[in-house]
Amino acid sequence: MATILCVDDETQLRKLIVMELEDAGYDIVEAGNGQEAIERALEKRPDLILSDVTMPVLDGYGMLETLWSEHPEYADVPFVLLSALVDRKRAINGIELQADNYLTKPIDIDMLLERVSGMIEGGAAAS
Repeated sequence: MATILCVDDETQLRKLIVMELEDAGYDIVEAGNGQEAIERALEKRPDLILSDVTMPVLDGYGMLETLWSEHPEYADVPFVLLSALVDRKRAINGIELQADNYLTKPIDIDMLLERVSGMIEGGAAAS
């Protein structure tokens, strides 16, 4: 069973995503901000990370950059950024940091499940 680290400071949205991913058969680890997510990732290596961009303590960009620079062995873990902020600059920031995918909120659960499935089963190149 693949493990997904789901990171979002919006508890209700995170719980919805977690419920859908668990129903799809994934093992889920949750975090409410980027710093907490790094700690969770180091405790249990995820097969994929879903992370909100805008969060307190450490945002999604900072989490991606910190995790991969301080723990390069995690650089092969597919990383999907989630954001309600739909603008070209933010998407480009995610690409520059080498995130594997960028999805906008509100989350289309069917699309999210397809992307997650493709990335886990086929590797990040499937995105």
